[in-house]
Amino acid sequence: MIKQRSHQQASSVSPLYQTFQEPLVGLHMHWILAVAIFNAYLVVPCGGVYIDTPPKDIIVGEGEEAKFLCLTSVLPRSEGQEALITVHWKFLGQHLDVTDPDGAVKDSSEPAKILMAEPAGNGEEAMELEEDLAPRYRLRTFENRHVLVIDQVRPEDEGDYTCVVTYGNSSESAQGSLTIRRIPEPPVDVTVRCHGDKAEVSWNPGRANGAETSNYLVQYNLIKENPDEWFSYYEDTIGSITVAYIELAPYGDYSFRVIARNRFGSSRPSEPTEETCTTPPDRPDRNPRHVRSRTDKKGFLVIEWEPLHRLSFHGNGFGYLVLWRRKGTYGYNSAQVEGSYSSSFSQEVDDVYGLYEFQVRSKNKLGEATNPSLVYIGHSYEAEPELVVEGFQLDKLRNVTQTTAHFVWEAVDPKDSKIHGKFKGYKILYWKWDVQEQPKKEVFIPYSGRMDGSGPVKGDEVGGSISGLPAYSVIKAQIVVVNSHYVGPPSTTVDVFTEEGRPSEVEDLHVDKMTHNTIIIRWLPPKQPNGVLQGFDIGYQPVLDGHLGKLRVLGSRTNNPLRLEAQITRLKPNHWYRIHVAARTRAGRGDLSVMDVRTSNFTGVAASSDSTLYRAHNDTPELTDNSSKSSACGNHDKTLFGMRFITVTLTVYIATKVFHGQQIS
Repeated sequence: MIKQRSHQQASSVSPLYQTFQEPLVGLHMHWILAVAIFNAYLVVPCGGVYIDTPPKDIIVGEGEEAKFLCLTSVLPRSEGQEALITVHWKFLGQHLDVTDPDGAVKDSSEPAKILMAEPAGNGEEAMELEEDLAPRYRLRTFENRHVLVIDQVRPEDEGDYTCVVTYGNSSESAQGSLTIRRIPEPPVDVTVRCHGDKAEVSWNPGRANGAETSNYLVQYNLIKENPDEWFSYYEDTIGSITVAYIELAPYGDYSFRVIARNRFGSSRPSEPTEETCTTPPDRPDRNPRHVRSRTDKKGFLVIEWEPLHRLSFHGNGFGYLVLWRRKGTYGYNSAQVEGSYSSSFSQEVDDVYGLYEFQVRSKNKLGEATNPSLVYIGHSYEAEPELVVEGFQLDKLRNVTQTTAHFVWEAVDPKDSKIHGKFKGYKILYWKWDVQEQPKKEVFIPYSGRMDGSGPVKGDEVGGSISGLPAYSVIKAQIVVVNSHYVGPPSTTVDVFTEEGRPSEVEDLHVDKMTHNTIIIRWLPPKQPNGVLQGFDIGYQPVLDGHLGKLRVLGSRTNNPLRLEAQITRLKPNHWYRIHVAARTRAGRGDLSVMDVRTSNFTGVAASSDSTLYRAHNDTPELTDNSSKSSACGNHDKTLFGMRFITVTLTVYIATKVFHGQQIS
């Protein structure tokens, strides 16, 4: 078919092509043969084959590259004979998948082969094959060296890899194993033997996965109550030992499991033991911790604690025994608190912030805890203080500013019973005299001393400040005593007069009228004048190519705070300007109010409604109106286009004449 097709082609081509046709066909045939040789076969002497160096057992980390080397030898062949060597690999006894040149995957029981001439011994470099056997498998062959490369190994790649070499009727195979360094496999065959309140747990190690097991962790649970909650034994077992002795809490049914650890982490837990250990009940061996009183419930002494864990119950009927007494009295009052997980007790009392001693003990049906309980000291409830701060006034040594005022007053005794709780400090309450309906603002002044008496004592002068006040305002201020939950009655009221400040920005700045060279603007006074307005400062500057030009201050700067308009003249038509307006008090100029405006054109047509823009001071102004620019320049562009067309036409005419040798008339 090839020759016939070539003949048909030759009859329809030029003699020049026919001259080179036969050599080209020959070249094509040589190319096909060379590709076949490179992809399939290796010519070797006939005889036996054996594996000089079998694949070795290797250990690599997860995600790394693994390489297996299979080194082969062939016995000498008889003259004129040749045979084929095929090499393929198996994983766990199964042929590895091989990727065809077209991307299809097939079983390597039909392996790719290499056909090579026997080395001539003249130092010529042998060919090398590299084929993808699978997305992560590669095969490299160099003479008699066959290397299987596995990229980015995963746990499922772990196992035995076999190199299979076939030569004629002779075949040889050898295997090596791949181990991936990672967390160990969980221990197996976990068993337990019970000895009263102790358990002997033993196990067999799981696979180490290429890293030495450092230690084992034994866990146990209450199988009948909460099988999903596991507790770790406080002591680990070293990696060379596979038995542990566990002390168990009374009153429980326990099962066990084991976790192995190496430098890569912890294994999954083993399967729980089928056998369980049951321990007999006993009295509790500990009492609750973090025992304290609360003072936020009026009329009560409230005692709370951290409840004990189930493993500390040690028997049925677990609960608490609470004891309390007024400090300085004899004999405790007591109450039973039922409920294994209770965490508080309340007792009605009639003394405000009274000092009490109390205890909390664990108990079950077999009795109270074997360890003695600690005695704690705390207070009953707090109430509103009845103490009024004396001597509250402005600090005469420090001036009132636009936003800050300073006060002094006489310190109170932190142990005064009228505080009705733990003294925390003071609060300065303040408000504007004309805004009575709004809630009062407050500043907390913490107590600077300690409850042992160090620090300011009664009658000492102490002070504090409030800031963020509105300028040029009348402020009312009071001070109160503060305990943990309540504030006391206010002191006498002090009036504060803050100084003038700079005003806020003017409101509603806008263009009232505009022509090609004049703009009339209007505005409203600032919402926060912060003083007596003296007038307004007005300025404007051109906007050229995105840059602000020289600022011009309006010559007729108005000193009349009632005048809320201004006229800017001698402007250029169809130009952008940035206008600034600021109110002014005796304290200085306030915040700027800014807008960008474009004047109208010569025809007297006013700029569009969106040409007046209100922006922040740092905004980049709009430069031009594209529609206006294009209409203004349209006729000029048409003239240029006509001139260019005439020039091009003339050039073509002259070039044509010159080419034909004609004289240009």
